[in-house]
Amino acid sequence: MNKKAGMRFKESFGFKLLKAFIAVIFILSFVFTSYTVYHEYRRYKEDFLYNGEVLTGLLAHSSKIGIFSENKELLKDISHGILNHKDIITVSIYNADLKVLDIANKNFSRKQLNQAEGDLRRDITQRLITTQSLEVVETGNTFEFTRPVFMEIAPNIEEKLYFDYKGAAKTEKIIGYVKIVFDKDCLHKEMISILLRNAIMVLILILSSAAIIYIAVRRVTKPLERLTEGVRRLGMEENFEKISIESKDEIGRIASTFNEMAENLRKREKEKKLLEEHLAQAKKMETVGTLARGIAHDFNTILGIIKGNIYMLTKKIGDGSPLQKYILDINNSITRAKDLIQAMLVFSKTQKIYSAPVDVNTLIKEMNPIFSSAINENIEYIETLTDEPLIVMADRLKMEQVLTNIISNALYAMPEGGRLLIKTEVAHIEAEDFQKGTFKKPGRYALISISDTGTGMSKEIKERIYEPFFTTKEVGKGTGLGLSIVYGIIEEHKGYIDVETREEKGTSFKIYLPLASSDNAEVKP
Repeated sequence: MNKKAGMRFKESFGFKLLKAFIAVIFILSFVFTSYTVYHEYRRYKEDFLYNGEVLTGLLAHSSKIGIFSENKELLKDISHGILNHKDIITVSIYNADLKVLDIANKNFSRKQLNQAEGDLRRDITQRLITTQSLEVVETGNTFEFTRPVFMEIAPNIEEKLYFDYKGAAKTEKIIGYVKIVFDKDCLHKEMISILLRNAIMVLILILSSAAIIYIAVRRVTKPLERLTEGVRRLGMEENFEKISIESKDEIGRIASTFNEMAENLRKREKEKKLLEEHLAQAKKMETVGTLARGIAHDFNTILGIIKGNIYMLTKKIGDGSPLQKYILDINNSITRAKDLIQAMLVFSKTQKIYSAPVDVNTLIKEMNPIFSSAINENIEYIETLTDEPLIVMADRLKMEQVLTNIISNALYAMPEGGRLLIKTEVAHIEAEDFQKGTFKKPGRYALISISDTGTGMSKEIKERIYEPFFTTKEVGKGTGLGLSIVYGIIEEHKGYIDVETREEKGTSFKIYLPLASSDNAEVKP
């Protein structure tokens, strides 16, 4: 049960919406975090470069006398003063021969000291040759700034005696080098802090969005669940109850539409029951009519013989005979018997044909609820109706009876499921078909094709399907009058019916009804 509930939750609209929202949040957060980290990294790097340039310049200027005199005590005060900066881990001072004069560090081991000395044993003397020279080396954890230290050299006293002092130019000479190492740990911590802040923000957004989505989705899915339950009951024909309408938005309009559909189906159900009652009554009347017509033919023959004999007796007996009275009574009884037979024949006709313009497409659409209630979920129902109105002069009720009977037989032929197709089109019957005897009259016909993929019929059964009381159904499930009635109704409407069938391949009934002329084509409500 929990597994099913979990599957339903994963397939729910709210879960899908939450996944989409979380994906959007992650994408936006990734882009924002990447931009923030990149921007902050550049800012911190610029700060490091600026601080390194300023501090190395200050250190180079302050350490000139100490380097020139190689006064380590003086250099120690200067280097430790620079080392107080929070991001600096090492301050190194070298003479022109790259010998370490002083090094101040925070937790700096001898191995690191040797590395610091080794760093300046490269071709630094060739790269740092001007007063503005500055070498910046970035490693995984540090920024290293190295700058040369220059001192102005003036002419000595002896030179002043032999040369013009005013014309002697001062020269600058490299007397040493200074190096400051900045720790990038603060930069790493700041980047981690940014990532944590963004992660917390994403988590808060996910939790808050989950709560908002849950509330919003429940407001949508709760009425949808009621609507689904109503549809389920409607599909199971339990009832046609209306559902409550709590809003005027799209959900409310759907609920309103469902209520209208349920009401229409309720009315259709009543119409269906009336149609079924009418069909049952029609079958009974058709049975009586068949019996009446058979009896009337034979009985009229017998009555004709009796009447002829009575006429001969009347001639032989004469008018004054006392037997004349009995002969008259017999003759009157024969007349009443004929009237009774005629009344039976009139009674056998279920109703007269009330022809009126009927649009075949509209008729089929309006009968869809009846078809849907009879079609189970294993049967695929396909409806292909022509765009052109198909107006015929017909008795609407009898046409409904025709469609109901044929579709009922089609559904019975597909106990394991299949496909039911109803198609309408205009059929042009040419003189060639008329001459072959297939049709009695050429012209334009409304063609209704009803096809199924059921069991089909053999050739022997096909030849007998229109016979009264012939049926292939089990006892109690059919009277054998359905297709007989269909055939009679089509004949009464001056139409034609044809059937194509193959065993295990399905059956297709084609009904041709003459299209009404333009003078009678206005369909009345």
